[in-house]
Amino acid sequence: MAETQAPPRLEGRIRLPDGRSLACAQYGELEGPPVIYFHGTPGSRLEHPPAIGTGTAGRVRLIVPDRPGYGLSDFHPGRRLLDWPLDVARLADALGLERFAVVGVSGGGPHAAACAYALSDRLTGAALISSLAPVDRPGGLEHLSPWVRAAFRLGRWAPWSLRPLIWLMSNPRRDPERFFLANTERLCPSDRRLLTRPEVRRMLAEDFREAGRQGVRAYAQDVTLFSRPWGFALQAITMPVSVWHGECDTILPPRMGRYLAETIPRARVRFVPDGGHFLALNYLDGIVESLDL
Repeated sequence: MAETQAPPRLEGRIRLPDGRSLACAQYGELEGPPVIYFHGTPGSRLEHPPAIGTGTAGRVRLIVPDRPGYGLSDFHPGRRLLDWPLDVARLADALGLERFAVVGVSGGGPHAAACAYALSDRLTGAALISSLAPVDRPGGLEHLSPWVRAAFRLGRWAPWSLRPLIWLMSNPRRDPERFFLANTERLCPSDRRLLTRPEVRRMLAEDFREAGRQGVRAYAQDVTLFSRPWGFALQAITMPVSVWHGECDTILPPRMGRYLAETIPRARVRFVPDGGHFLALNYLDGIVESLDL
């Protein structure tokens, strides 16, 4: 039987103390252990494994917030990476969650690392999936595509130029399907096979269209945040963190995952031999199991 795309079980927005709104969608079992999932860059609350209703992952309450400026969440001028744990804590409070796990995928990975650093007393687990590592370190830009290297350099030294450049060259809302298929020829076989599945293509197209609802300001802000020091040391993370990375990831190469695994003191590492960048869409059951909920 073909897998069907799981619609959100619940969507809503909360009001933060500074007046901003933060939107999220919830999937899976609403009475299950809560897991807050941080989408990629760009992305939105619509990013989720299409088969979330099956397997171990289907038994968790998967909460996917729009980061500031994406989807229905208000933009946060001057945002720092360590502002995100404050927003997450307030979202958890509004949802009545005392403790919860976090999963960060790709550009959501640094946000999950920030939560592991700042919210360890509230987290039941943390996982970084196909995650970016700090790029301001020596060799941090090696093996990235020319476009990604250029974007990070601009984010560090000329952030004002990023927004118009992304608007012209990498706008997810203009043609969402073309956006995620643009570099298909660079993807490993497992990623290319995944993108042939209609439910995955539909989910990603909807996700990227929603990511660009307010333009590309949040996308440019993410790149700028990632291009600079994160504001905390990975070595200062005291809780166990699961690091998952595909050996065949052509977007964020495996050396990113290895750096995270070597630098986070209590990292628990899983490298998937044939895994690509879209690892979370294929392995969420195992990722959830690694959180020991």
